[in-house]
Parts: sequence; structure tokens; C-alpha cells
Amino acid sequence: MIEPRNAGMEAGINDHVRNRSIVLHGSRFVNENIMNTRGTIGKSLGCPAVPYGIHVRIIDAIKGGSCFFINTPDSWYAQNSRILNQNFDITPGIQLQNTAAEISAPADGSGK
Repeated sequence: MIEPRNAGMEAGINDHVRNRSIVLHGSRFVNENIMNTRGTIGKSLGCPAVPYGIHVRIIDAIKGGSCFFINTPDSWYAQNSRILNQNFDITPGIQLQNTAAEISAPADGSGK
């Protein structure tokens, strides 16, 4: 299995992701027992890690083109990220044409 290589989206913030060979991979330190014992999972030096054993299914599901967002609370990043500070239109692509009253009205128009 080959882990898909990632590409950063923001110059000056994460644009060295590919050069650093950051990949999503399975890891034995990502599991509930370690989280319960240590209060955190182990460190992966920048790579997103998922539980070993289900990693192949996750990688197969996202390969070929996926986007995932990973961050840690950082005030500099919050202020300087073009992505975080973008005004994205997150409204659904399909707009409802009916009002709530029209939706709840019986299909036969009887009003009952």
C-alpha cells in the first residue's frame, strides 16, 4: 500500500507538506487505550495518523482527491490564514422553494 502524498494549500503556512513527505498513515499509537492512559495520542512529527488496522480502508476512501483540515490553536495562524479568514458561501447548492407551511400542507390541498 502506498500512502497518498499531501499538498499544502497556503503559501508560508503549510506549503512544505509535500517536501516534508507528510502522509496519512496508520499507527499503533493512535488508539483508545493510549488516549485513556496518557490523555493524548503519540506524536507523528506532522503526519496525520489514524488507528492501525483501519488505515487501509481510510486511505482507500480518500485517495484520488480529498481535503482535510488539521490545525492546533494558534493565534498567528488564525490571524494570517487565508483559508480561515475566507468568507466561503456554505449555503447548500440546492435552494428550497417551499416554505415550511407549504411543506407541511397535505399534498391534496385540502388543508387537513
